[in-house]
Amino acid sequence: MRILLCPKQRKRNQPGFTLIEMLIALAISMIIVIGTAAFMQHMLSVTADHSDKKLAQIEVHYVGFWIGEDVAQAQSISLANSTVDGYAEGFPITLSWTNPDDGTTTTIIYSVGNMTDKLGRTLLRLNRAKDDTGNSTIAEYLDPLLTKCYQKTETGDQTVLTDVLVLEVTAQVDRRVESGSYEIFPRAYSAGNVTW
Repeated sequence: MRILLCPKQRKRNQPGFTLIEMLIALAISMIIVIGTAAFMQHMLSVTADHSDKKLAQIEVHYVGFWIGEDVAQAQSISLANSTVDGYAEGFPITLSWTNPDDGTTTTIIYSVGNMTDKLGRTLLRLNRAKDDTGNSTIAEYLDPLLTKCYQKTETGDQTVLTDVLVLEVTAQVDRRVESGSYEIFPRAYSAGNVTW
């Protein structure tokens, strides 16, 4: 006995996808692609933010480390009374000491200069020069209004100065801000050899 199939039945038995199946597959693929793109964008943003935070922390640490090391052995500390373009109280800082082994004198100057970051803000670049041998950059993203150094005064009496240098540093990298405050006591002071 012979069974005749109508044309519609023959089409159903042919391999392939229907238009509806293709549209569903395309929609699912688009959802996966958009979700993956959003996740990648989020990860890149988090990574950039973490990188900015680390750089700001490193800048604050470097300033505290370098100035702290040099002030600790300084026998002469000179702070500027004026500001640079209305910013950076106390800079330039001039530090000098005499090496007890060979009698040579070392002079280090910390100075600041204006720079502009990629957001168009004016920040400070801190440079360190040793014995006029050229500058090395210590930090590049210092906030001009929140970075300063001064001689500490006795508690409650603003006219009596102590032999402690106070260093306040704020670094701003893009939208990340990190701060640090240091009180540095020159070692040579105990021998009565520090002049301000």
